[in-house]
Amino acid sequence: GIMCAVVDKKLSSAVGFKGIFKKVLIFALVGVGHILDTRVVGAGSVLRTAVIFFYLSNEGISLLENAGHLGLPIPKKLKSILEQLHDRSEKEDE
Repeated sequence: GIMCAVVDKKLSSAVGFKGIFKKVLIFALVGVGHILDTRVVGAGSVLRTAVIFFYLSNEGISLLENAGHLGLPIPKKLKSILEQLHDRSEKEDE
């Protein structure tokens, strides 16, 4: 995202701080998923893993969109796998 903002000459510290804050919240949600797994569920790591895969797929798709915006070729197989992972994590979220 930062690279696209630099290329488009739209770099903003407010937008940057918002992005950093989102990343911190993602780590916090992974932590909450882990705590729920260990304290409520008792065993396993289903919730933590679901949270990780959800955000991993979102971040992967975002990286591909930014790479495409910068003119880089996007491997179709990689895009397809990330979209499938994203769709699967959304279904588990329902």
